[in-house]
Amino acid sequence: VFTRAIEMQFMFEVKQEPQLVIYDDDGKKNDSENDFCGLVKFQLSHVICSPNGKRQYTLEQQRGGSTKSTVEISFSDVASQSSRNTVAIGLRGANLINMAACGSQSTYYVMSRLQPNGSKQVLYKSEVAAS
Repeated sequence: VFTRAIEMQFMFEVKQEPQLVIYDDDGKKNDSENDFCGLVKFQLSHVICSPNGKRQYTLEQQRGGSTKSTVEISFSDVASQSSRNTVAIGLRGANLINMAACGSQSTYYVMSRLQPNGSKQVLYKSEVAAS
């Protein structure tokens, strides 16, 4: 469903915990007004140190618990002139919940990270993709 790789800085000695939230697009401007489909919190180092640079996660529901939906997060090195510590994060969804039950068949995701002051920094917001 999602094909674009997201470039991120990887700092070996820093705990980096990006968050991936998947929404069902209802045509609303704000993410909070669209239907929440699932959440994955992960440590970038766990993905990078995984066999073949891939790790599978189960989407969490908004009020806790998990779904049957999974997301595979992978990484690859990026030849970047700005930094040698840049990695590309790839995403692939499997068994995503039935979007028709949410009212449409189009999803998008937002990847963000928590800043030291507690605020969220959006790293990437995808285009809407048909499921």
